[in-house]
Amino acid sequence: MQVDAEASECLRQLQWPSRWHPAIKQLHRLGFNNCKDLIVDRIGSDSVACGPKYWARVAAEDLVGRQAADDLAQLLAAHEGRHLDEGALLVASVHHPLADLSWVRSALDALGAELRRRLAEAGVAGGVPALEILSALLFGATPPVSHTGFAAIPPPAGYGMGLQGNRESYYDPANSLLSEVLVNREGIPISLAVIHAAVAARAGLEVRVLNVPMHVVTHYGAQDSDEERFIDVFDQGRIMTREGMGGLLSDLGMLGFDRRHLQPMAPAKVYARMCFNLASIYSALGSNSDMEALKLQKSIMRLLVAEDHSDTFNSRLELAKACAALYQYDEALELLQCITNEVVGGGPAPQGSPSNARNLLEAHIGRLRGAIEEQSRDEARVKRRKGSSTGVRYEVGQIIRHRRYEYRGVIIGWDPTCAASEDWMVQMGVDRLERGRHQPFYNVLVDPQDRGGQQTYVAEENIGLEALPRRQRYPGFEVHPEVGRYFERLRADGTGYVPNEYMRERYPDD
Repeated sequence: MQVDAEASECLRQLQWPSRWHPAIKQLHRLGFNNCKDLIVDRIGSDSVACGPKYWARVAAEDLVGRQAADDLAQLLAAHEGRHLDEGALLVASVHHPLADLSWVRSALDALGAELRRRLAEAGVAGGVPALEILSALLFGATPPVSHTGFAAIPPPAGYGMGLQGNRESYYDPANSLLSEVLVNREGIPISLAVIHAAVAARAGLEVRVLNVPMHVVTHYGAQDSDEERFIDVFDQGRIMTREGMGGLLSDLGMLGFDRRHLQPMAPAKVYARMCFNLASIYSALGSNSDMEALKLQKSIMRLLVAEDHSDTFNSRLELAKACAALYQYDEALELLQCITNEVVGGGPAPQGSPSNARNLLEAHIGRLRGAIEEQSRDEARVKRRKGSSTGVRYEVGQIIRHRRYEYRGVIIGWDPTCAASEDWMVQMGVDRLERGRHQPFYNVLVDPQDRGGQQTYVAEENIGLEALPRRQRYPGFEVHPEVGRYFERLRADGTGYVPNEYMRERYPDD
């Protein structure tokens, strides 16, 4: 009960940006497993209001990301005898913080057992015939839809899993997560290679993952032996001799077979490749202010830091940038100061002189300190409407419909007149509005079903109020995924949301 009370208070403190870092660190000290029941109850119930649900979800994502990084560091410190899928599952866990992914390991165990059964049935102990049976199991045709074992893992005798490369949606993050790959039967080379090697290991076959420029393959057999084979897991498990591998390398722009282009990947390299793929995807999405992508990018960068790879400096720097993009400035500053201290002490630095690294870090630190000061001023800034001449008609929390573009949204802030830059006002044609720039403007979170979940800045003349339909009037309903950051709960009449404590301090008259 004491832990629940302390965890509840920490979750409450998260809504103030300046209190985020100490609150999340205290939750981490309490331990996610000790807080898990409280967090799961808040996330899983429709009767829980959107505010408590939101902060429970945010805490779960952050705490699971920290725990996954700790677990990955421990795994890499003693990986001997461990299956390759264990680290890959930690990558998946940060995407599904409350899911039980133990079924993935059970599925791989079952596929390993089925491979052993098929090998025994064929009287095969190893060699190329064993590799062919493995490929048939993982990449062979699935049963027809009418078959009772259509989606079974392992597939029925005579059938395969039907795994294949996802060429149409290559950059879908699901292609990197073992749980999704096993369900969708599609992936990218690195995730398919992990499954290929993991199932083989469970049947006593040594399959290695090889890094190829712009690609990943697996490898079986002793080097230069008659049984040496390369497997293109992205091409339905195509088994290749050295000549075939040379052809693939030529297709990728190289001059035929050359072992310099076929580098064995240690587990840390495999996990780093998976994380770098995801980080690049989330970086592109996060540049469009996709908050969910930014949160995932932060968790992935934390995993990369845990791997202690050759580019740890930049990974830690990118982790700090992800924190800053989420307005978690204190955590970003702590990370940068730690990196700076290590560089000064002779720790890892990027290519170039340590002084260049220090200058780079000091520039980032200076910007962060400025952001922290602005954040503090913003928290202390109170916007009053009573007894003033602001003329602001609408309130934070009200649900609106844009009169011109017809999207739905919720007001999360306002200014008595347009506070945007002159360039923005010129670009958006603000002075061509009937009331121009000298009217209230409102910060609006846009319903993703109408316009991709963006945030807009709307003139008062373009705003009309709208109540939610009755089917959406339950406490946990969210017009936008970030609505719980600002509001406690939905009003019973569906006209808007009740501001949380932080917002009530800033907009006391709304």
